[in-house]
Amino acid sequence: MVKGFRYIPPEKALEEVLKHIQSINEVEEIPILNSVGRILAEDIIVKEDIPPRDTSHFDGYAANYEDTLNASYENPVRLKIKGDIAPNEVHNYEISKGEVYRISTGGYLPKGANTIIPVEAVRVLDKETIQITRKSKPMEHVIKCGEDYKSGEIALKIGRIIRPVDIDLMAYIKIKRVKVYRKPVIAVLAVGDELIIEETSPHTYMIMKLIEEFGATPIDMGIAKDDNMDIMYKIGKSLKICDLLITIGGCSVGEMDLVPDAVMSMPKSKIIVRGIMRVPGRQTSFAIVDGKPILMLPGLIQSTIIGFYTLGLPLILKLSNNNAKPMKLKVKSFREIIIENMLPFERAVFGRIIELKETPIVEILTGKSLLRRMMIDSHGFIVIPPFKNAINKGEDLELNLFKPNLYDNYGD
Repeated sequence: MVKGFRYIPPEKALEEVLKHIQSINEVEEIPILNSVGRILAEDIIVKEDIPPRDTSHFDGYAANYEDTLNASYENPVRLKIKGDIAPNEVHNYEISKGEVYRISTGGYLPKGANTIIPVEAVRVLDKETIQITRKSKPMEHVIKCGEDYKSGEIALKIGRIIRPVDIDLMAYIKIKRVKVYRKPVIAVLAVGDELIIEETSPHTYMIMKLIEEFGATPIDMGIAKDDNMDIMYKIGKSLKICDLLITIGGCSVGEMDLVPDAVMSMPKSKIIVRGIMRVPGRQTSFAIVDGKPILMLPGLIQSTIIGFYTLGLPLILKLSNNNAKPMKLKVKSFREIIIENMLPFERAVFGRIIELKETPIVEILTGKSLLRRMMIDSHGFIVIPPFKNAINKGEDLELNLFKPNLYDNYGD
């Protein structure tokens, strides 16, 4: 029997969970067009300088700045147009004293040119002559060879979440297919006779879309009855096809809370976490069965969501080889509020951003853990430490966003 809880702090619970999880190192090669949101499984290395030559940043005229030094309104300087240069045109053009090339943005400078005179700064006298009235600076409006990326530089690092702008770079350097880590397959199994009657589990829909949003592939395993054998059968069936099983409901200590017992009745099973010191969500538990992880989430909606964000999301990120961390936002409390803490547990309260300032203002939303409205109206949750029974107006807080920016691993 596993009925009793052994509550531990959420940080300790997460540490224990992650110790028992191995990242999925299987690699797939896919077209870059299908790679947004996937985790890069290789370094993308630039094979040549970008740009490969000094390049015009403006539409204008490629010149030698020394030919412009004496230019002024009182003493205009005339320069001869030698030809035209298109964007990315490969050429061996060069200029001599007093000559320029008309050049488009993205065009490579001819030999002898070291500045760009913008079209707005010239007067065209005829097809072959321009007049300028101000001097230019060396390398003005010029993107230097290799200014963007140097040959041999790692432009995109392994473990990065691929973004649309990354596809632009890969296409530019002629990469058509890219290696990414396989997405984790995560099975979701709801438990409860009441769900069998309704033939649906709204929580399953929510968890499956969260799994999808955070880069994994969800599988709906349906609903298990409040029956030990049925739960064991459906857990066993799920574990054959997934990298992680998430159960919803049936993990408390009531007469019909059978999931932990069913798990422990299976071969090669071990309960790693049996409860966390955070409410809602304190019943959240974690086990290993024959090497496969099982996250057991409570069935009350607020507990389900807090349990998922506390242990489920970091678990998915590790499985995915995603080294990003969910973003936390520094905020201030809109008003004073009394906290009904369940000592010695942390309390998670929902917060809605009501005013965008340098430090956003957040209103705390409270209510019974069966109610959905607080989650629907909020942008995330705030963790209140044990033994703290009030939040002051204007107090500095940290909001864990429900839709965090998981792209914060770029640029490293």
